[in-house]
Amino acid sequence: MKQEKKGWALALAMLLVFSVSLFAGGSQEAAPSGDAPAKKYVFSSELPTAHMYNKAYNKFADELEALSGGRITMEVYDSSSIASAREALEGIKIGTIHATGVLEAMSFYVPEMEMMGIPYLFRDMDHVSNFMKSPAGLEFQQRMIDAGFRPVAYFLRTSRQMTSNKKIASLADLKGTKLRVPETSTGPAAWNAMGAKTVTMPFGEVFSALQQGVIDAQENTIDQIVSSKFHEVQKYVSMTNHQFQASFVVFSEKEWQSLSEADRQIVQEAANRAKAFETELRIKETKEAEDFLKTYGTEILYPDTNEFAKAASEAYKGYSPLMQEWVKKVQAVK
Repeated sequence: MKQEKKGWALALAMLLVFSVSLFAGGSQEAAPSGDAPAKKYVFSSELPTAHMYNKAYNKFADELEALSGGRITMEVYDSSSIASAREALEGIKIGTIHATGVLEAMSFYVPEMEMMGIPYLFRDMDHVSNFMKSPAGLEFQQRMIDAGFRPVAYFLRTSRQMTSNKKIASLADLKGTKLRVPETSTGPAAWNAMGAKTVTMPFGEVFSALQQGVIDAQENTIDQIVSSKFHEVQKYVSMTNHQFQASFVVFSEKEWQSLSEADRQIVQEAANRAKAFETELRIKETKEAEDFLKTYGTEILYPDTNEFAKAASEAYKGYSPLMQEWVKKVQAVK
């Protein structure tokens, strides 16, 4: 189920002031049948409506409703209409939001998440998948649970590429480019080592910043470049293949602990189905996005990624002891 009403954000703010308790643990009503209470959950997404993840989030909501016989419902609010990524996590902590899709913003609660923002750390999607199944990957996911966020699914992301308003066909071309990167301690350091002038800002501000010339470039997956319409304000895409990641669907751990075993199974199965749906969608929409950019007239550049990776790795030695520890754990996974 899906809502896109911006006014809901104001209503949420009022409820935060006057009645936080109404949301805590999920809104409950008399169950349609049996003794189990009905649940109404709120899912916040910062991504634009057309993004494939929002389709997967809505699949999650649809499966929740179907598997519970209509007893458990969830509204998906996209485009940061009720919260930014960081605010969504804060909402989960206080009970106003019950689930969200997250990547970099989780680092405010789980510092280990910043390893996902290190350029050229993961070799490819198989490396990410193998890491997530490894003892180190399971330890990493436990860190999120300990912080109050249960990862019920993760979506593998195709490699991130760079868009720009000038040709970046080599490492030398990147020098001095004002590049927007997510707010982490790892990504900016690596990009600065590659010669960029990094700028951090919320994702929702990137399009206007590109349009107004506040920044010269940004980096994202091909499908997100198209769904966010960055091609309308950027002439070039450089296939830097600099980052393979996993993006997480997290559910309130407090709410999870309040659920019966049967309801936990419903939530987990709904998330599993959403992940399977997203996997098929990712393959399809990535190919469509690549074809679209070629048809649109965007110039695709293919720089030597080895020189980018070598420059980025120089930043690793300056990372915190925690990050250096996790870099080694990731590199140890085959």
